[in-house]
Amino acid sequence: MKSQASLWRGLALVSVSVGVLLVASKLGKTHQRMAPKRTSVPPQQSTLALKEGQTIVAVSDAAHALCFYIGNDAHEA
Repeated sequence: MKSQASLWRGLALVSVSVGVLLVASKLGKTHQRMAPKRTSVPPQQSTLALKEGQTIVAVSDAAHALCFYIGNDAHEA
């Protein structure tokens, strides 16, 4: 009688353990599915307008920015 009771207790323990693992797995998948997706922020666009008499003298392409050098002196060659 004692061994049969121990067998049922062991079976109940295994059943509960498997059930808990299944629920935890399901909750983990739901949490992953609901996590926000990370997206990169698009670069901001800005406009460049020259005033009368200004000239773009040089353009520098750096890793973090595109730099324009503006001058207003006209030199004849």
